Amino acid sequence: MKYNDFQEPKPPKFPLFIDLRPNKNSDITKTEHDNFKNVLVEKIEGDEQQKQVTTKPTAESKAVSQALLQTSLIQQGAKHLPHHLLSKTEFIGNSQNFEKVKDPSYINYAAAFQAGFHASSVEDIKRRKKITDEQDLDETAEDSDKEIASEGLTYTHNLNLFNKLSEINPFKKGDFQNNNLFTGSPIHSLLNDEFMSPLRLLPQEIFEKTKTLIQQIETQSPLLQNATDVYSDNKIENFDIYSNYSSIENDTDSKTNIWKNWDAETTAHYLLKRHSDVKGYSKVIRQFSGKIKEQQRHIDRIQEQQNSINTNNSKIQELTKKINDLSKSMITEINTNINLLQDESIFEDIKTQLVDMEEIASLINQNSAVLSEEEKSLFFSYQMQLTTLSESSLIDQSKLKNYVENKSLEHTKNWWENVGNHIDQVGMLLPFALMADSAQTIFKKIGLSLQKEGNPNEETADIKLQKKLINDTITHLESTHFNKYSDTFKITPEVLMIDKLGYGIEIHKKLKQLGFLSNEGELVNFDPDNMFQDFELLTDHENNRVRSILKHATQGNYSLSSIDKKRINSYQREDIQIEDPYGNRFDLPELLQTISDPSSVQTYENARNTYNILFDMLQEMSGDNLNQGQLKPTIIENENGVEMSIYPNSTWTQYNDNIEYTDEITNTLSTAEGWESVENQPLSLQFDSAQAAETFYTDIQTALLMLEPVVSSFEINDSSVIDQHGKFYQDGTITTGPLRLLVDNEGELTTDGIITKNSDNFKYEIDNITNSKFFETSHWQQIANYVKTTVITDIGVKIFSKSQVNRLNKNTHKRKKREHAERKKEWDEKEYDRKISEKKQAAKRKAEQKALLNLYFKKHKKAKNELKKHLKKMAQKRKAEDKQRLLETKKRDVKRSASKKQAKGPAKKKAA
Repeated sequence: MKYNDFQEPKPPKFPLFIDLRPNKNSDITKTEHDNFKNVLVEKIEGDEQQKQVTTKPTAESKAVSQALLQTSLIQQGAKHLPHHLLSKTEFIGNSQNFEKVKDPSYINYAAAFQAGFHASSVEDIKRRKKITDEQDLDETAEDSDKEIASEGLTYTHNLNLFNKLSEINPFKKGDFQNNNLFTGSPIHSLLNDEFMSPLRLLPQEIFEKTKTLIQQIETQSPLLQNATDVYSDNKIENFDIYSNYSSIENDTDSKTNIWKNWDAETTAHYLLKRHSDVKGYSKVIRQFSGKIKEQQRHIDRIQEQQNSINTNNSKIQELTKKINDLSKSMITEINTNINLLQDESIFEDIKTQLVDMEEIASLINQNSAVLSEEEKSLFFSYQMQLTTLSESSLIDQSKLKNYVENKSLEHTKNWWENVGNHIDQVGMLLPFALMADSAQTIFKKIGLSLQKEGNPNEETADIKLQKKLINDTITHLESTHFNKYSDTFKITPEVLMIDKLGYGIEIHKKLKQLGFLSNEGELVNFDPDNMFQDFELLTDHENNRVRSILKHATQGNYSLSSIDKKRINSYQREDIQIEDPYGNRFDLPELLQTISDPSSVQTYENARNTYNILFDMLQEMSGDNLNQGQLKPTIIENENGVEMSIYPNSTWTQYNDNIEYTDEITNTLSTAEGWESVENQPLSLQFDSAQAAETFYTDIQTALLMLEPVVSSFEINDSSVIDQHGKFYQDGTITTGPLRLLVDNEGELTTDGIITKNSDNFKYEIDNITNSKFFETSHWQQIANYVKTTVITDIGVKIFSKSQVNRLNKNTHKRKKREHAERKKEWDEKEYDRKISEKKQAAKRKAEQKALLNLYFKKHKKAKNELKKHLKKMAQKRKAEDKQRLLETKKRDVKRSASKKQAKGPAKKKAA
């Protein structure tokens, strides 16, 4: 029975739960904008005291800035992935990802882009609605597509993986605050004002031209504007989806394919921008892994073994037998000699073998299907024994424990300590977890496969694109940048003079008279290979001087012989040529003007060989400066000018006034003057000034960087096309290896902030090109697992913290409900007793009231009766009195009437 409402509010039906889903937005508004202004380390002129008083950025602002910089570079690299893979990374069709899957406007972008991103898909996607059958999507996807990191982790919700090629701002435009903050930060300028790699050494107009042409390409490419943003947590309604490198290159639709109509200049600048983004993405990879070349032997072994396995599956059995024999030998050796590991040299060998074996073991694991059960059992048994031994007390724990892991994670842990650990936002960490998981997939898409050309009528789209990119780029470079190397000079009196113009005019006339010069001053009838032409001059020396000038005019201004000012026995050297590791000899104009070939594969090979020669020249000219991180020439001053080492191997012809020979008649050793050939010697050139030497150095550097995009954009995994590795000089000896690249440390984080080209600790280095095989090494697997695990753990801790709060809230809610129920019950009981007591009191009061009323009624009745009697008596009395009065009135009236009659009698008598 309910007596009254309980006055204390009842607890809600359910406890207040915090949403366990982590916030997947990146927010830099939490860090004041001013904190971004000093994150770049610029060179400070002045004393150490001035440097110390310079304001340093906080650890948080440095971490956020570094993360934003790297995120932008990561997103540029992700533009090589197809749109449907990007969609699978972002949208998983689950409300747990804050996706508005129940919204009628929801679109499954991964399914919509499955057929590609082009004009037809852009129009079609506007009509597509939610696809509920995910099984159908998985069946249509390629197997490789399933490797993308979209399970368990998705991308940050207010960042845009679908930005246009020229956009380096990682935020969606709908996120106005963060987008504007990034645009106004120095990080944006660092990325947007010039190439963020040694490509910045190219003329600035090339960078500006690249931006202009890329923007023109964007206007011609398919675009989906105001696409529905499916997230409920970022307050962004729409975003734009642009074409990227993958959609442009893989669009085979003749109606929408835009690259087939590019001119050579557009193609060259497209490839340059593409390569620039790859270098930026590789820069992030190196900040986690260290130099690529440090893992080159593992990469080469993986490639070599994979090629063998692909050719013949029996190779895997041979490989397994070898590693089993090596494992057995190591186990026996360690078990029989406990003190073995005290020898430092043997210990280092064992560590190296363990690293090698881990690489091979990983390869065997991937192809274990072709092994028999006995072979697999033996292999895994040996691996288990080695693992046990490496963890036993027989091996120095301080040296070998986690050796491979610690060596691999040196840079990664440093990144986490300085960046990741200072970021409390899940949304800013997600790009790095996904980078670690998808880097191999991205580099598989980045590396254009170099393929043999066949029948032009049967060429695939890949080969057509290959020919377009290679041939157009080299044609553009040869016609615009390398054409200056073929420049020649006219023979004028000024060129021929020594110290007086009159003498030059005289020789100029004589050359015309002899028929070596036309009336217009053009060379005719001159044989540059004839060392003994007679110009009828006074001395042999003067005759040779003029002949040398004429020869240099035929070779051009950029001929090594024309550039060189060194004199040997008063004569300049002639026919200077560099000799490459293949034995080919080139002069500089020939090297840079003979790359093109009808075959794109041959053009690529020519370009790669030229690139390797230029790289050798740059290394030789830089000397120790490059080893110290400085990209500048090593110039030696002497009394005749300045000299600079150019190339490790060369040939030339020089004049010698004391050539020894054996007289055939007298059989005696004699000497004579003349020209002799010098071969297989390092080449040094002499310049008139340091400025001239630096100009030559810059020219070689520019030519190298011009060729870099085309030679590094194609990945050679098939040795039947061309050799996978090229030949070049290393410390004066011929070696074979992958393509080398100039890299720098701009963008890396130090205790003072982010390094720029103006920082004191800015430096250039040489590294190998990043190959997709690098990501198959255990080195990268360790890194990828660490980054993913660390980020997921960080997310898990945040989720666990929320779940603990929810658990506390739930328990508190239960306790409050229980206490409320107890208080309600206690209140009900008290209220019941109170109501009973009140009812008893009411009954008692009612009885008392009734008794009083009875007594009152009795008294009232008696009084009423008495009153009635009194009233009756009074009424009777009044009635008697009224009767008496009536009688008296009648008596009075009779008397009055009698008196009136008496009065009337005398009156009548008188009147009469």
